Amino acid sequence: MNIQIKFLNSFDISRKNVILRLLKKRNTFMKYLSILFILFLTYCSSGKLENASESGESRKDLSDRKRAASELFIKGNTSEMKGQIAEAILDYIEASKLDPQPGIFYSIGKNYYILNKLPAAIRNLKTAAEMDPQEIEYKMLLAEVYSAAFLADSAAIIYENVLTQDSLNSNAIYNLASLYEFKKPLRALELFNKLIELNGPDWQVLLKIASINEQTGNDDETIKTLKSLTALNPSLTDLQKMLIEKLLENDRLNEADSIINESIMVYPDDINFTEYKAMILFRQDKPKEAKAEYIKIVNDKNVDLNAKIKIGTMFLVYSSKDSSAIQHAKDIFTEISKDTSDWQVFMYLGEICIFEKDDSCAINNFKKVTELNGTKPEFWFRLGGLLFDNKRYNEAIVEMSEAVQIFPDEFPINMILGLSNLQESNFIEAEQYLGKAIKLNPNDNNSLFAYAFALNSLNKKDEAVVYLLKSLELNNENTQALGMLGSIYSDKKEYEKSDEYYEKALKIDPEDILILNNYAYSLSVRGVQLERALEMVSKSVEKEPKNASYLDTMGWVYFKLKKYDDALELINRAYEIEKENPEIIEHLGDIYFEKGEKEKALDNWKKSLEIKKDNRDLENKIKNEAL
Repeated sequence: MNIQIKFLNSFDISRKNVILRLLKKRNTFMKYLSILFILFLTYCSSGKLENASESGESRKDLSDRKRAASELFIKGNTSEMKGQIAEAILDYIEASKLDPQPGIFYSIGKNYYILNKLPAAIRNLKTAAEMDPQEIEYKMLLAEVYSAAFLADSAAIIYENVLTQDSLNSNAIYNLASLYEFKKPLRALELFNKLIELNGPDWQVLLKIASINEQTGNDDETIKTLKSLTALNPSLTDLQKMLIEKLLENDRLNEADSIINESIMVYPDDINFTEYKAMILFRQDKPKEAKAEYIKIVNDKNVDLNAKIKIGTMFLVYSSKDSSAIQHAKDIFTEISKDTSDWQVFMYLGEICIFEKDDSCAINNFKKVTELNGTKPEFWFRLGGLLFDNKRYNEAIVEMSEAVQIFPDEFPINMILGLSNLQESNFIEAEQYLGKAIKLNPNDNNSLFAYAFALNSLNKKDEAVVYLLKSLELNNENTQALGMLGSIYSDKKEYEKSDEYYEKALKIDPEDILILNNYAYSLSVRGVQLERALEMVSKSVEKEPKNASYLDTMGWVYFKLKKYDDALELINRAYEIEKENPEIIEHLGDIYFEKGEKEKALDNWKKSLEIKKDNRDLENKIKNEAL
């Protein structure tokens, strides 16, 4: 808490006040002159005419000098009253030469102070105070000039001296306490408290006491003083808010709540008191009740948007303690979104939807975020990743195609765009963006594998091998890379290498159902180790009984084992899942052919060729059987 309310200093004397006092008295000039004359005679009363005999000077000469000094003093005061300060100083100086009295040096110092000539003011006021050490007014003004000259220690010494003469001098006590406020806070506190004892509760003094107590960490005394201040002026809401904040800092929630409730009744439109009420409810672990108060703030058009967002994030943080608070956060951000198009609001709503596992909601909100602020690549990453994870590959392609135009060199954007195209069998586009992703991040294993997959799908097997080997350099236990190498070398009929990579993969993970399936199929194509192949693919089908590829492989192993009925049953199940898969349809034809059902065999082969027209082996098979 920083107490910043400013009031007039009821004790401090300033140079400006000196000038104002002089200007106000111009209209009573003659009356003032007579008073000054009497004062001057008083100042000069300490001069003893008997001293004249000691200096050899006649009584008449001394009397003439004093009279001349008096006239110059009065002339100086006349100039001072007219605002002719420089002329006044000259007259006072001449008077001091004729009759060096403390009152004259005081007047010289005072007028130098008015002109802000502080060294000269200090010199003359020191002379006055030394000549008449009992005159407190001289010392008070000297201390003030020291303060104006930033000589606080010198000012403090003077004030301390004044208090030895007059311990009840309120001006000296206040000014000295103000000087000590930061250097000697405990001494300052003692002095300010003494003023309260002398004069009763005073607004400015109580503020100083509150500030020092806070500075020294004495919260209880700070609160006590703030309560006294509010009692002096209960209508000052800023002071009430200071007191409330201090009570909240010290977990004195019930006291704070009492003040807040009273304040809300008097000032129902003051949104700060509503916020304090919400804060207390929040700290009392009553998020639902707190939300009701915060909604009032959110609906206030005068409240800054960032302040509203801060309220929502507060509930998000609280949700780690109480998961129900996530709904309150959602309600608040939803309320904010009704009156704003700021991207931050929709970003938070998107994150909340992810927390609630509502990806469709998250996607809709992140689409709004990229529409409102498409200049931040991380928002595009978030949107693209959500679309990809939810298998909305075509949407991901559309969004990431836009993003890549804005951020052509962002790795995640190229990566998501490449992977999405890969999932949609757009292998040329997948090759383009995955290749760019690798250039941007050549050590990303996922990119290397995905790029190799795209190359392999484009029948660029030798290039695919290069990137798969790079992947293995980064991680020699990458079973995906090992499995794809086994598959590529199997297609190339380099079975020794194929088996080597498959065996390495299974040694690392003997339960990898994809490797088990692919290795089993490779063995079945060659007609070797069929019992082992059946054992391997059975594990794959057991874990994924509706995977058409695994069912087809198991059926083909049975086919190679000449168990045609088992083969037909499994491959028919695969066909029911993927009716447009040309390989499955061709396999059906092969089974029917071996079972002697040539017409069904030809029908299935022809159907397969219609789907995959470049299958020359199948085309020749049909021709041969049709003859």
